[in-house]
Amino acid sequence: LANLTRQAAADRRFESVEPWRVLEALKTSPLGGEEIVRRCRRHLGRLRHIFRREKLLTLPRQRLRVRLARATDRLQPPVPHVFYPRLIGNAGEPCEIVIPVTSDSGEAAGDWRFPAGTWCLTVHEGLPGHALQCAALLERRVSLARRVFGYRAATTEGWAVYGESLVASFLPRDVRWLLVQ
Repeated sequence: LANLTRQAAADRRFESVEPWRVLEALKTSPLGGEEIVRRCRRHLGRLRHIFRREKLLTLPRQRLRVRLARATDRLQPPVPHVFYPRLIGNAGEPCEIVIPVTSDSGEAAGDWRFPAGTWCLTVHEGLPGHALQCAALLERRVSLARRVFGYRAATTEGWAVYGESLVASFLPRDVRWLLVQ
């Protein structure tokens, strides 16, 4: 981790190589909600290209959606999450990455609102993270019992963290550092 911290700091020309200073420096360029959505969509396209080129995994047929939280989504904790479509009787509805917003300003809320953080968000919540697992459940016609009862927090978080490690070596060093720190 120390070596990766030094490399990430050197890549960005940061003065300090102390981990908390590197993180503080990465966060000095906060992004608005719409910009985060645009970046996540762009990252998804880049990730799809990496997966095809490197033959890392089979991509879902459906495109993942990325959107800002709606008023009804604000009932959820203010953290990025994947909105899962109906697992029973799904008629082609895709998974969606939902970006939380603050209730008063409509701006994005959270600790990942900077350029490198949008990569981490996209990898963990989208591809190859939670949304890929959800799409596989829907597209591969996994049994009803497994879809409804076998989809637990431990397995979904385990998959998302595994997905991060799968793609980390293809990402910028500051993003790799954020994924492992």
